[in-house]
Amino acid sequence: MSTDDPQARLREIDEDLAKLKDAMGGPVDYPQDAGDQASDLTRREELNAEIEALKRERDRIRRGLE
Repeated sequence: MSTDDPQARLREIDEDLAKLKDAMGGPVDYPQDAGDQASDLTRREELNAEIEALKRERDRIRRGLE
């Protein structure tokens, strides 16, 4: 992560957010057993945490540019 160019970092964050949202996907349309459901839930929670962290960083950078 480079702090030298905030605009470049914002672009990088936006790209990362798009990738994470794509990785999140939608609900599955096939039956899952309890283990698969738990694994999917854990993965979604981890992706959500990464997304929220990036959004906070993006907001912090934007406030610094004002």
